[in-house]
Amino acid sequence: MKKSSPDAYTRLRALFERCADMAPGERESWLDREQVDNTTRIELELMLAADANAENLLQQDVVDLIGQFEERGDEFSPERLVGLRYGAFRLTRMIGSGGQGTVYEAERVEGDFSQTVAVKLLRRGIHDRHEYRRFRRERDILVRLDDPGIARLIDGGVSAEGVPYLIMDLVNGEPIDVWCAGHAPDLRRRIDLFERLCAIVSSAHRALIVHRDLKPANVLVGTDGAVKVLDFGIARLLDEDEGPERTAVPMMTPGYGAPEQLSNGPITLATDVYALGVILRQLMTGQAPRVGQSGVTTQPLPTRFTLPVELDWIASKACDSDPQRRYRDAAELHDDIERFQSARPVRAHPPSTLYAARKFVRRHRGGVLTSALFLLAVLISAVVALWQAQVARTQEARATQEADRAKSALARTEAVRDFVVSVFEAGAAGLPADQVPDTATLLERGRSAALAGGTQSPETRVEMLSVLGSIHLALQREDRALELTDEAVALLERQSPRNDEAYASTLSRRGELRGRLGRFPDAMADFDAALALQTARAPDSLDVARTLIARGEQRAANGQEMEGVADYARALAIEQAHADTPLALRAHTNNGYGIALWRADDCERGEPYLREAVVLARQVYGENHMETAGALSGLSLCLTHLLKFDESEAVSRESLDILTRIFGTDHPALGQSRNNLANLLIRVGKLREAEPLLRAKLTADHQTGVDEAGSGLNSWINLSNLLRSRGDLAGARETALTAQRIGRTVALDTPVGREPDVLLTRIDVASGNWSAARARIDAFRQWQATPAGAQLMLPARIDFLEARIRLETGELDAAQTLVARGLESADALGCTYGVQAYVVSADLRRAQQRDAEGRDPLDRAVAQCERLGTTGHFAYGEALLARAEWRLRHADRDGAIRDADLADSVLGLELLASHPARMQLAALNSRLH
Repeated sequence: MKKSSPDAYTRLRALFERCADMAPGERESWLDREQVDNTTRIELELMLAADANAENLLQQDVVDLIGQFEERGDEFSPERLVGLRYGAFRLTRMIGSGGQGTVYEAERVEGDFSQTVAVKLLRRGIHDRHEYRRFRRERDILVRLDDPGIARLIDGGVSAEGVPYLIMDLVNGEPIDVWCAGHAPDLRRRIDLFERLCAIVSSAHRALIVHRDLKPANVLVGTDGAVKVLDFGIARLLDEDEGPERTAVPMMTPGYGAPEQLSNGPITLATDVYALGVILRQLMTGQAPRVGQSGVTTQPLPTRFTLPVELDWIASKACDSDPQRRYRDAAELHDDIERFQSARPVRAHPPSTLYAARKFVRRHRGGVLTSALFLLAVLISAVVALWQAQVARTQEARATQEADRAKSALARTEAVRDFVVSVFEAGAAGLPADQVPDTATLLERGRSAALAGGTQSPETRVEMLSVLGSIHLALQREDRALELTDEAVALLERQSPRNDEAYASTLSRRGELRGRLGRFPDAMADFDAALALQTARAPDSLDVARTLIARGEQRAANGQEMEGVADYARALAIEQAHADTPLALRAHTNNGYGIALWRADDCERGEPYLREAVVLARQVYGENHMETAGALSGLSLCLTHLLKFDESEAVSRESLDILTRIFGTDHPALGQSRNNLANLLIRVGKLREAEPLLRAKLTADHQTGVDEAGSGLNSWINLSNLLRSRGDLAGARETALTAQRIGRTVALDTPVGREPDVLLTRIDVASGNWSAARARIDAFRQWQATPAGAQLMLPARIDFLEARIRLETGELDAAQTLVARGLESADALGCTYGVQAYVVSADLRRAQQRDAEGRDPLDRAVAQCERLGTTGHFAYGEALLARAEWRLRHADRDGAIRDADLADSVLGLELLASHPARMQLAALNSRLH
């Protein structure tokens, strides 16, 4: 763009002097005769209007002036203003028009550097010196408003025609509602965006600057996801906030304006809070606000999310019709959003001790849940102890010893209860919110207090350490829980005389922790020492049964399945000999015994114990309890093993429903139940249903860091396998690499830790990357030769993968050796791997010019899926497809059509259209039909 020449300005000034004293009609005729172009006419009209103080004209938008030219028949569009200059910038294109003015993109035409900005021509004119001074004062305030989330005001002024203009940063992005509609972010991402918006607005509120027209169109989300707010404080420039001459037209957008704006009442920081509340609801619901005839926003709206009730409380408080009941400013609203994000009690909730306690549990997740359960047990124990004390007092002559024991238990219970409460209460007493110690710090203080002991007995201090260890355990900090238990053992070993009952119980607990950390021999030593002490005191006591249960669980999980079954059987016999065995203990033992039998591949024997565990759990805990959900989950595993897929799915879903009712949808406690259900659905081929379960589980894991601790490894493996099966090889590779990284960290030399290597090999094979697949298999074979690798279950999977590579690269003799070896265990491979095994065998025979013999392995592949009850599985469809191809090659057209039609009904449900099997089936159908 060229700068305006002095000659152009001189001509414009001369035209102004000639027209200033003309009547409007005379002026128009004279301009027509002089052939004055439309752009010059606009500048001339504005100068004449300013000179005549024509308020009715100056209060119109520039675009309204353009409309007047259109009414006179001139061919004029808004773009004709392009080229006019304001300050050091020349307009280059029109961006849009709104209630406050018209916005243009502009380029700098003065100075030694280039700059692209947005120029807003404001709707109201400046008519006297008072207005001009106020405009400059407000402009200077806004120029100093410095926040990266606010579009920066660069400059501003008033043109010679009396039109105020502002020069601002040019922001590229989409309005926040448009961005959300296009990107479909989840609820957490939407809250993050809104939290950032509140932070931006609060920075302006600290300078006592009110936006007055907050709406999605003024909140842009850039390509980098950053939030920018436009037009901050411009309404203040346009509205006189002093005296009776305040504009009668409120500066606001219907639906987002606060009631005080509609009634022309006082504007405060809470005015912006109202608009923020409306925007929050819009982001949560995906619906624009509805506006009634009075102009008042009507809520609530339908929602696309299951909203936590706290968000509704926050929005309701922000949108209160009374400004005094709203948040005072955006900072208070921002603080409540932060509280919601961190699971602390929100201020929008009416005062409630129960609500605050519930949020404390959510904030500290499993840890406080565990301690809460322990405290509940403590309180129950206290009630029992009180009852025992009362019985003892009435039967003192017969039960003096029991009375003393009950009183001691009561005192110990009360001491532990007071200790736990004091750890959390004292840690935050008198401190501001941002200085409250975190959970780890509080637990360390509790450890120091427990070890100090004071006047407390060693037994009481051991119970204190046990509580703290339980919290660490639930927070996935097994190592810290073990350290505390080691200290408890040492504390009792220093006791004289030693309390062998407490010592044995603590050894048993340490055995459990050592087993969880992979220290199996150390764990067995602890269990054996505990059992020696307990059986010496009372060989058939329930304490012995409890230790046997703990040892049996570790044995069954560490390759000693039959020894684990024997421990559980002995524990169950002890419990059955005690008429007063607590039902909760019986439920736990039946469940563990059934799981141990499942691990020992004896589900026919385990099923009745697992069913009994469910009955007992319902009786003890009711329908909505974690123990009931756990019992159902164990039963589901057994039913799946017994091929009772329909009942297993129903039971697994019931377990997940119970946990969802207890914890909500986003709690990590749902993780294992989701993973188990997903495993089942994958096994029967319901991949589309399994995928969201796995992703939800992994999302919750990531938010709590559990995936880094290794608990999410199995879910990453399952998701990768699922994506590969559906045909999403890129997604499968990405998730397999994540699983490999976690496996290398937490389970390096175990079969599950090496499973990602198998997945990556299968992905390379599916991609036709034979050299990479072969390199992976060579590395896997080396590990397989180690003692750890010898644990690998079903090595035939690797044989068939390598056989496929050898077959594709023409090494038929090597492929034959691998196939022959692998077929010995093919029936144990299940539907997915079994079908692939038999298909490789059939393909090999075809490559060896023995295609007629290929029918037998293909029949066996189909029969295996039918025998396992997985006829809805995609692998069944792949087996049918391979047999249909064989039949067509051997002139059995009718049989090929039957197999192809059945394969189509299976493959079309779960696999992506780009999956090779789907494409192969389409080609086959084109030949058949």
